[in-house]
Amino acid sequence: MKIPAGTKLAAGGFYVFGLANSGLAVSARTGDTTLHVRTTSGMTVGDSIAIDTGSNAETRKIASIGDCGQ
Repeated sequence: MKIPAGTKLAAGGFYVFGLANSGLAVSARTGDTTLHVRTTSGMTVGDSIAIDTGSNAETRKIASIGDCGQ
């Protein structure tokens, strides 16, 4: 997600991000190796993904994309 250049927030203000192109369908926990998302549209093997932010963020590369058949 990129915040447009020049965007300024007032003290105590916030910026609302829309849903990601995937969105987790099931909560992820630290160290999970499988993530359940609403859609894999636009995702490809080798893409990097990040879960959480700041010092809590985990970044991994997509190793495979599967379909649970639902």
